[in-house]
Amino acid sequence: MAAGGNRNKPHVVCTPGPVQSHIGAMMKLAKLLHHRGFYVTFVNTDYNHRRLLKARGPDCFLDLPDFNFVSIPDGLPSSDADATQDISALACSIRVHLPAPFFDLVSGLRCPSDPSVPPVSCLLSDGFMIFSAAPAAERLGIPLVNLWTISACSLMGFRQYRNLMEKGYTPFKEEYQRTSSYLETQIDWIPEGEARSEHVAAAVREMIQGEKGSAMRRRAARWKELAAEAVSPRGSSCVNLETLIGEIFEPKSRDSTPA
Repeated sequence: MAAGGNRNKPHVVCTPGPVQSHIGAMMKLAKLLHHRGFYVTFVNTDYNHRRLLKARGPDCFLDLPDFNFVSIPDGLPSSDADATQDISALACSIRVHLPAPFFDLVSGLRCPSDPSVPPVSCLLSDGFMIFSAAPAAERLGIPLVNLWTISACSLMGFRQYRNLMEKGYTPFKEEYQRTSSYLETQIDWIPEGEARSEHVAAAVREMIQGEKGSAMRRRAARWKELAAEAVSPRGSSCVNLETLIGEIFEPKSRDSTPA
């Protein structure tokens, strides 16, 4: 495509959380946007970028026009290990060391020197990377969309983690805390009551053997059908994606329309 045509493309900067599952979820959405005509800049940490190159080879990006991979440092010591980084150390490090290089990257993409790269139009950030994306979006006046990749159950766990720490339930410091009796300690401040191990066991048996389980399997089969319908050309997922794109760029289009 000619450089002039590229300059008119919408340009989204995608920033996943620096772990495999979050990268995979963001990549799926980035591919959809690329298919819709977006220029994509996909931001990995240096560590994950090296792992990607090692896994797919140095030429793995050559067949992806208008899909650009870049990397920024995570602040941890350089390593060539092909393994997941220590999550605690990584989480602490990126909060301190990642915002500045991310801001510099996005700032440079507002007026890129390469004529084949359009100015950045929108930031698409993992919900866990809001500490770097939100300040950059606010300072540079760029729309920001957050992608949450976790389940409702995981979200509840993250929301309660500080309470668990403040009340001394975690992290475990004594061996007795790993026993079943301690693990069944009642957590009484969360809405909707408590869940004990025997309740979970009974629910699992009912799901496998009982009528409720049969009904759930029937619902799951129906959900599978609905999911297939949702991703069809006129399904709800496609409609929602088009709505998202419109909400991001229609105001900009109106602002740029001559009076």
